[in-house]
Amino acid sequence: MALTARVPATLRRPLLLAAAGLLATIYLVMREVDSLLLTLESSGEQRFGMAALFGFRLDAETAENAVSLWAKVHGPQPFEWVQIHAWCDMVFAIGYATLLAYALTRAWAGRRWAPFVALPVLVADLAENVATIVMARQAGRFAVEGADLVPPGVTGLVHWFSFAKWMLGGAAVAVLVVGLISRWHQISQPPDSPAPRWTSVLWRLRVQVGVAALLAFLVAVPSRDRLGALEQMPDVLRWYFDPAHFDVLSFTLSVFGLAAMGVATWVSAHWQLHRTPGSAAPVSGLRWPYHVIAGIALAWVLVGLVEGFRPSMLTGLGVTAVPPWATSWQLALPAVTGGAVLGAVWLLHRYFGQERTLPPPPPWHPRNAQAIYVLSVAPLAIGGLGLVRAAAGLAMLPGASGRGALWMTIGALIAIVLAPLLLLGVAQLCRAELVPREGGWTPIALRRTYSVGALAAAGALAVALAVWPAQVGARLGALGVLTAGLTLGVLVLGGLVAINQRTEPIAVDQVDAVNVRRVQLPAIIIIVVALATTSLADSVGNYHDVRTIGGPPATSRSLAEHFQAWETAVAACGSNTTTASPRIQPLVFVAAAGGGIRAAYWTERALLELTGRASGDSDAQARCMHDSVFLVSAVSGGGVGSALWTLRAPGYNQGAAPYTTAIAGQDGLAAISAAWLFRDTARALSAVDFVWPDRAAVMEQSWRDSLSPSGVDVDQPLLTVGSAWKPLLLLNGTDLQTGCRVVIAPIGPANPPELPRHCVDAGVRGTDLPAAYFATEFLDTAQCSPPAQHNLSVATAALLAARFPYVTPTGSMYACSNNESPTAKTKVVRIQIGDGGYLENSGLQAALQAWRAIQPLVAAHNREVLDPQTEPSTLPGTVIMPVVVSVGSGYRSLAVISAPNRENEFVAPIASRDIAKKGLDAPRLEAEVRAEFARPVPGSDDSVPGLEVRFIDIAPESRKEVTAPLGWTLSPLTQQTLDRQLDDHVREGTGLKLLRTLMTGTTSAAALAPATTP
Repeated sequence: MALTARVPATLRRPLLLAAAGLLATIYLVMREVDSLLLTLESSGEQRFGMAALFGFRLDAETAENAVSLWAKVHGPQPFEWVQIHAWCDMVFAIGYATLLAYALTRAWAGRRWAPFVALPVLVADLAENVATIVMARQAGRFAVEGADLVPPGVTGLVHWFSFAKWMLGGAAVAVLVVGLISRWHQISQPPDSPAPRWTSVLWRLRVQVGVAALLAFLVAVPSRDRLGALEQMPDVLRWYFDPAHFDVLSFTLSVFGLAAMGVATWVSAHWQLHRTPGSAAPVSGLRWPYHVIAGIALAWVLVGLVEGFRPSMLTGLGVTAVPPWATSWQLALPAVTGGAVLGAVWLLHRYFGQERTLPPPPPWHPRNAQAIYVLSVAPLAIGGLGLVRAAAGLAMLPGASGRGALWMTIGALIAIVLAPLLLLGVAQLCRAELVPREGGWTPIALRRTYSVGALAAAGALAVALAVWPAQVGARLGALGVLTAGLTLGVLVLGGLVAINQRTEPIAVDQVDAVNVRRVQLPAIIIIVVALATTSLADSVGNYHDVRTIGGPPATSRSLAEHFQAWETAVAACGSNTTTASPRIQPLVFVAAAGGGIRAAYWTERALLELTGRASGDSDAQARCMHDSVFLVSAVSGGGVGSALWTLRAPGYNQGAAPYTTAIAGQDGLAAISAAWLFRDTARALSAVDFVWPDRAAVMEQSWRDSLSPSGVDVDQPLLTVGSAWKPLLLLNGTDLQTGCRVVIAPIGPANPPELPRHCVDAGVRGTDLPAAYFATEFLDTAQCSPPAQHNLSVATAALLAARFPYVTPTGSMYACSNNESPTAKTKVVRIQIGDGGYLENSGLQAALQAWRAIQPLVAAHNREVLDPQTEPSTLPGTVIMPVVVSVGSGYRSLAVISAPNRENEFVAPIASRDIAKKGLDAPRLEAEVRAEFARPVPGSDDSVPGLEVRFIDIAPESRKEVTAPLGWTLSPLTQQTLDRQLDDHVREGTGLKLLRTLMTGTTSAAALAPATTP
């Protein structure tokens, strides 16, 4: 307190903001060091982060194991990271110790000893870091990658300093708690200072605080795993780190968006109602907000009545027509219920709140102004911290450390220097409301033109983003769209709070003869309740229906028929084999896991590597490698990459650029975000289903626009069986109503009934793919138009398997009765499709089920080939060898998995409620597939040496690199890391090379050897 008292008042807040920015920057760097250390793994050993050195431990074993592992995996570099962490932690320790001393001073007011309780904690923390730096320097001097290192002797001392730090820290916190409790129970007089409590100030600014916190959560809050959805925005910012892909306009508009968000925060905060000197507190509040509520309620009810009695009047205005299986009143119900909710609000005010007086507003105080100024510059500071978060890891990695250090420095300067200077400038420009006048302080009187201008500009941008989400969103970029949404949010929600403060109470509760409790109009809560009510009342809900296309009608085959077509396609592969013995023909099943655009890029690259032409391959060999793939079972993002791969004609090169590169930019994410925030939200507020494209359709259109310059047509029909063989693409969705799989492929049940049975009803014979619906049966649309006229485009089908709410909406598909009678037309089966990963995210289950469906056919074929007395009519002289290739996008860990602790008996039943889902986890399904394909080749007792277990896993490994996030954009830097991962996998692995050799169809069955018994 004495130190800050010496600082001029005008500099106090900027310096505190600079200190906060410094501590936040340091914290982000420390978290990045910790996550980098956790990527250092060795097979069968536990991995370690900085907690191995700084954790609460009673011995040095963990620290010594960590030092040995880091040195063996990556030589001296990890110890440079450890030193960076230790230096940063010393500064961070000074910061938190200062805050702890301040808190102790406040809790133990008047006790001079109170702040010194934090000093031992600081000393222990500094000593811990000094010892860590000494240890890291000694270890780095002798560390050699691949060699064992004896930990330096000082390693055994670090844990003692850590132990002392945690014990002293716990004691200091205990002293603080005791002080707070004693102060809580003291009987004190109200303070003489007119300053309001900070909690009261921040509560009145709750909208502005909430919006800034949301921006910080999405942009600047680190996640330890480096792989989750929270890593999406840092990877968006990494697009600006590559000079070849730096978009000046998008970057400029994103910065402008952060500034606009700050201006909107300042404007909306100044709409707050405060008592000023010489002004009379308003006695009567506004009544027009209730008139507006009544008007909206009446409009909703009128729209509902028109929908109920004369729905055709609205159909011409773009409102959805009444489906034959629903009634007009089902469409009208959401608007009617929404009107009822708002009508109840108006009636409540009419009888319990009308003509009641307002509570006196609080006076304006410099604390209000200081909080507003900090919140106004917070978006810029958060943007700077976002750059630090995105670049910190890059700055510590070889290869691109210069770029990373540059952008991390820029971000740090923005958060530590520019934002505080801007705060100082704002305070100087608004100093009039900080200077006391006679009777108190007065806020700046905001001109109406400023408010109208801010609302008009934000509204115009919102309309542009709603009408042209792909075009305008692509110009703004993902961060620009986010800041546009938050800017509009802070203006609208902040305006509602300001109106609430000036409006008559919705109700008044007479507590006793003297005291009353006023309930102000909770505008935001009313909007949320109205939206929830209209959504729950919407039983038709066809706004998010799956878009179908015309063209060739959908056709389907059974898996057995697809297998016969495959046999015909690969029959020519062995035509140039000169050996007299049969040849080997791999039957390849590919399982492509989900994981957003990361999975899409990795899957397409892996399939190109598996089936693409290498130097020296003939046209026939290239064709055979492509046709050897029988089925690709794909989920979510893996389905997107697989679908793009299927659009290539055989003969492409292994090193061909993935089509996914074209859709991995910011355009798709920006477009879907714009449509979500500004189009779909507006539709929800209307409580009416319109026929305009939802955000899923906008995402598909963005893909078309991005791929069309390369000549890639994603409008090709997917559910069509052509005369020429193409590997069978089986996309997996999930019906969120039943939990069953939705097979999005030209596969259908034999002898389908008039209406699809429930997915768990397999009939007497059973099905090849049990507990599944087939998309080919659900092409009737909501209007039950003839399914022969409909199909699914590749773009629609790929996104349908990757619809992960809430980013992308679920999609509805329909199967109607073929009977033309009016009664039959009311019969419909509807499925609501979400991401295939809801059920199973690896694609292995569907691949395994498909294999088991045709296994008898393969075994029978091989027995005929190996029997000297018989020969099959199709594919003679060929032994079919099934192989599974698993393309997983999740980073595989080499570290040992420690056994979990025993669950407490009290919580065990609750903790195990989702244990059944573990049965479909990728590792368990992989174990099942390995066991299945470790058996001899069906129909024989043999296997191929070197590929005894006919299972090949292609997945990235946990490494010290910029990892690819889970999301819908992938920066060039992360694309390069995935490319290096796959190149290393191909170079170091043997199974993939052997499989490619076998896929040419020229390997003699003499290479088979008796299978070994495990």
